[in-house]
Amino acid sequence: MVDEKNKYQNIDGLRGIAAICVMFVHSLLSYHFLHFKTWWDQDTLSQTFDKSVNLDIGATIYSLGGFGVCIFFMITGFLFYDKLIRSEGHINIKNFFIKRFFRISPLYYFVILLVFVSALITGPAEFSSLKKCIKSFLSWLCFYFVDIKTISSIAPGSVPLAGVLWTLKIEWIFYFCVPFLSLFNRKKIVSIAFVLLGLATIIIINQSKIMVLTITNIIP
Repeated sequence: MVDEKNKYQNIDGLRGIAAICVMFVHSLLSYHFLHFKTWWDQDTLSQTFDKSVNLDIGATIYSLGGFGVCIFFMITGFLFYDKLIRSEGHINIKNFFIKRFFRISPLYYFVILLVFVSALITGPAEFSSLKKCIKSFLSWLCFYFVDIKTISSIAPGSVPLAGVLWTLKIEWIFYFCVPFLSLFNRKKIVSIAFVLLGLATIIIINQSKIMVLTITNIIP
């Protein structure tokens, strides 16, 4: 359903379901880290669920996090490509990136500030010098395009934020692709051809992977 402002109302509900899935799984991961001091390894399933839950069921529960993230990525792709189609590929690139930056950055930087304050209160692990402190702080400002430096004596790397920063990097990569994608939406026939070419490419890549795995298993 689309309202008068061209907003797909039903997508908000889908976002809510995806957010609940991601939050639930990261709560399990945080619980596991709190008790076993490791984020994710081969023993995570057995340690988290012990013998109370079948491990296959536990793996399914943990997969809900990836499911939710995939939903978010698909929503992003759908909404922006829909916008490109509606505008026939004519977008203001400067305004687009300014809006994207201020859509994400304020809350993101506020959360990072809270993380650093928490690290200072609980005892920072790697602030042996001012230079190291500045490098650590800057590493957290780059939307995961550089390795996140450990700042907390309690949790390494991006664990204080449940490791979710990597998704922002993917989001920004998609934003950088939007100006390129706009070139294929100036004419309807070109847009259709581009989508079909993309689907064909995905199918070919997946089939190639299956063939390689099959051959690998056959050949001793």
